[in-house]
Amino acid sequence: INISFNIDETFITFLATFLFLSGAEEEDVESFILEEEESDFIEDIVAPLYLSNLGKDVQDNAALYLKLNAIFSFVLYNNLIGMIPYSDTATSSLILTFWVALSVFGSLIYILLKMHGIHYFFALFMPSGSPLALAFLLIPIEFISYVFRVVSLSVRLFANMFAGHTLLKVIVGFSWSMLLLGDVFLIINLFPMGILFLLTFLEIGVAIVQAYIFTTLTALYLKDLFVAH
Repeated sequence: INISFNIDETFITFLATFLFLSGAEEEDVESFILEEEESDFIEDIVAPLYLSNLGKDVQDNAALYLKLNAIFSFVLYNNLIGMIPYSDTATSSLILTFWVALSVFGSLIYILLKMHGIHYFFALFMPSGSPLALAFLLIPIEFISYVFRVVSLSVRLFANMFAGHTLLKVIVGFSWSMLLLGDVFLIINLFPMGILFLLTFLEIGVAIVQAYIFTTLTALYLKDLFVAH
């Protein structure tokens, strides 16, 4: 039962994140961001990020902007859900973050193939003007560098969320043990409780920052498709 549940969970995560980037079709909405009079917390963060990397003149800017909003919301929600007592942080699992990163990477390849074709995709691994004699050296290096984006996205998110939440759980366990001892330990327990209080706010900040970094890297990879080439 556990095995089937894990497979379903990661597969659904893969599909959901893939659709965030590649699921929608073209939308004829210009300057979508600038036309919004009301914005929320997520839009206030994603809108400047989008404009600084892709600008307002990119094709299908409204669709791409909404997809980046969805990715930021998805990662932020999974980062913060672990702050609720007796809950688990989904992004502290390397398997889940790998599937999320793989789905983003796969959707980027899908957009690239849709825009430029398969010949352009393979041309990425052989920089223009490079000597043909260096092809056997350059192509593997460029390919590994390109594929390593999946590892970069997944491990960065996993490591930061796992380390922070693990530290919180260790301090909670230590504080609870001192509380059970009673007597003078009740007073000493105020110290780890104070640290736990400060770390909780710090971890909320880390959750927001990691969601922002994940979305920023996705925007940079999109910029390579729409702006740089």
